[in-house]
Amino acid sequence: MSKKEKKIKMYPEGKNVNLFNMATNPPKGTGRKGMVRRRVQYKNPRTKLFIKATTESGRFMDNKTSMGKMSRFKGVKGK
Repeated sequence: MSKKEKKIKMYPEGKNVNLFNMATNPPKGTGRKGMVRRRVQYKNPRTKLFIKATTESGRFMDNKTSMGKMSRFKGVKGK
């Protein structure tokens, strides 16, 4: 029996099934797609960096520390 014959098993329906599937790494947590709810970001005119805040209380949560082209927070609605 060759190496190929060991890996592929023929089923009666005629379908080839690979018995050695590759492992995958699923996303950690819920795997969010889309924007984060109840969050907003503002641009500080003095530092030219973005600040993340909550819409419920308006409390500041985080500041960006980089000034690159993509200096916005990912998945947060801008104002």
